[in-house]
Amino acid sequence: MIDKPKNIKAAKKLIKKYRSITVEDIKKAHEEFPFQVIANRLTGIGDYEACPLCTSINHNCEICIYQGFNQCTHDENAFTYFRIQSATNPRQLVIAFKARADHIENLLTQWEDEE
Repeated sequence: MIDKPKNIKAAKKLIKKYRSITVEDIKKAHEEFPFQVIANRLTGIGDYEACPLCTSINHNCEICIYQGFNQCTHDENAFTYFRIQSATNPRQLVIAFKARADHIENLLTQWEDEE
């Protein structure tokens, strides 16, 4: 059995963040940033130094909810990651954020069942 991740609290906070972002938030961010970087600016996704999951555990990927270096973009985690990265309009990005939140929430259920 793999040790329980140490960034569960940060993951729950990120789930709330993903679910709170609206089309209007994205449009407002687009006034300041190119569309391609909005997801990163709003959530830290795609940046090891800005990701709240990474920073909450001092970049020690072995104790992350994703369980390993760069696993947030691979295997079962790839679909929702790349869905965010490939969004081309605010509505798609909101839908992708919600899908990522659901995915993280599903990952957390395996750890919460042990508590």
